[in-house]
Amino acid sequence: MEIGSFDILIKQQLEPVWYRVSSKTKLIVNDLTTLRNYLLLLEVLKYIELYILIYHRKKYHGYFFG
Repeated sequence: MEIGSFDILIKQQLEPVWYRVSSKTKLIVNDLTTLRNYLLLLEVLKYIELYILIYHRKKYHGYFFG
């Protein structure tokens, strides 16, 4: 199981009884999906920030290292 697929696994397990699950539990499951999406976005943003850092360093200094 991938780390990011925990919410999907929970949804699959609850699907047969979803109509009997409390609204609080449904909110928690949806929050797990939201958190996974934020983690994925954070990972993408790290790459974008690194690209911007390298771009500006090269643009204004002509090199990155040093």
